[in-house]
Amino acid sequence: MLFKVIASYMRSAPLLFVGIAAGGLFELTFHYLSALSYKYLIDKALLPKDVSVLAVIVGALLLLGLLNVVLGLTGDYAKAKLGSRLIFDYRLRLFRHIQKGTGRFYQRFPVGDLIARYTDDIPNIHNAVMQTVSTGFVSAFSVAAGLAILFGIEWRLTLAVIVGSVLLVLPYRLLKSRSLRLNIAYSERLGRFNGAIDENFKLHNVIKGFDLRESIREKVEDNLRAMLAIGVRRSFIHANLQRLPLLAVSLLGAIVLSYGGYLTFADQISIGSFIAYNSIFITVGQSLFGLAAIIPYLLSSHTSFRRLQEVMDADPGAIPRGARELAPISRELTLSGVTFGYVPGEPVLRNMDLAIPAKGYTAIVGASGSGKSTILQLLLRFEEPSIGRVLFDGVDIRDCDESSLLRQIGVVFQDSLLFDGTIRDNIRIGKPEAVQSEVEDAARAAGIHDTIAGFRDGYDTNVHEQGGNLSGGQKQRIALARALIRQPAVLLLDEATSALDAETEQAVRAAIHAYARYGAVVSVTHRLTQALSADRIIVLEHGRVAETGTHETLMADMGVYRRVWELQKEEGNRGAESREHVLA
Repeated sequence: MLFKVIASYMRSAPLLFVGIAAGGLFELTFHYLSALSYKYLIDKALLPKDVSVLAVIVGALLLLGLLNVVLGLTGDYAKAKLGSRLIFDYRLRLFRHIQKGTGRFYQRFPVGDLIARYTDDIPNIHNAVMQTVSTGFVSAFSVAAGLAILFGIEWRLTLAVIVGSVLLVLPYRLLKSRSLRLNIAYSERLGRFNGAIDENFKLHNVIKGFDLRESIREKVEDNLRAMLAIGVRRSFIHANLQRLPLLAVSLLGAIVLSYGGYLTFADQISIGSFIAYNSIFITVGQSLFGLAAIIPYLLSSHTSFRRLQEVMDADPGAIPRGARELAPISRELTLSGVTFGYVPGEPVLRNMDLAIPAKGYTAIVGASGSGKSTILQLLLRFEEPSIGRVLFDGVDIRDCDESSLLRQIGVVFQDSLLFDGTIRDNIRIGKPEAVQSEVEDAARAAGIHDTIAGFRDGYDTNVHEQGGNLSGGQKQRIALARALIRQPAVLLLDEATSALDAETEQAVRAAIHAYARYGAVVSVTHRLTQALSADRIIVLEHGRVAETGTHETLMADMGVYRRVWELQKEEGNRGAESREHVLA
């Protein structure tokens, strides 16, 4: 996989590899020529005391040294650009893929695990590629070229070196599988650690409120201790993969000195040749050590490639874009024979037929798990029916361009999450080109304008991470303003007023009713009091439509709606009596 990645970049950016190769190979050439110069320096200049030969050799080495610096800088720039490009490409590819993910995708790959693939796996791949390109290829060429030169100087000594080099392979063969297992274990533990940190930030109030800090700390500490143990073993094995080949090179060096010294004593090679041979062998040995040094990077990248490929090969659950532009909605939204479940074989909606007019206020009520929010997921095309179709004005939304669908929809989710930025920025997410008057009109409709105006910085008030400096009701109203500002044909509300006080909720409900004269408002709620004034109430039970009608007609039918209404009313009365008793 590593070499496929390198080959793909060689095709797309050949000049970078030319620059890297030029810098690396010329540096290698300079080292070998410098080492080889000892033969001529001793045999042709120093021993004969020939000044002219000495001057030529020194001048040539100075010129080659200057060129080496220039080409080395060129290679360094090319390596920097290649490394940055690789990081950019992999981060973007992974981000684009996970951005398509649905809920099922994120159940398989928790947030902490995905973060680990960004922070650990992509850098591992980057390091392996850069080490292979900058050190591996040049070192391999250096070994081949160096052995050829050594063979030309003294073939018997070189054969002894080649036979002894088998020792270099043994550490890799012995430690490879253990290194791979530890790399996988460490990556998995890192994913759990990232998940724990993410959870600690997001659930800080819950952890503190339930006094879970000690148990959470112990859990994180246990994981860190496991990472520590794995990390020590992994680092030690990686050190062995680098250190043991160095021992083998040292043994080969001893062979060169011993056998080479013997050949020199026997006058079978000159002193200059022996010194040159030893100098070149040192360069070859350094190259062999360089090859050994990249082995840990290669093994780490092997694990990281597999982990990244696991994510990239996973179906994100994204629905392919249709080619058709969805015309402005004017008649109705329809679920036709829809069956859907998040888990195969466990349907949430069962053969549902449902029509929602393009104008008016429709409330969808039912117990938890009855499929209320799932209907919104299907209307948004976040999910796709297992059986049946979702139609807007008779057009299957699977055939439509996703953007043309979402442009006509405004949505307020149950969790009113806000982005980092100002309040104005958050409201304008619904309509980026909106002017200030439009922002304020949307805020007024959502019942939040006066609150914002009371802030010191008004609409320029910065929203902390996920709206941490705002109350639940304030976040919910800003989220509602974000949906209203785009003046959508369809407004989807998922428990959109659950965090509001009674007075604010009444004002917001009036604004929603006014909006329903021009478009479709679909509100999901489990509190029947919020559905009282809806033009149409759809009652769900066990994934099916149990009843439809207005509040009055459903109360008269003596069915599911009335039973739940009376139950909620009774619970409300008991709650009021309890509060009165406490106050008394």
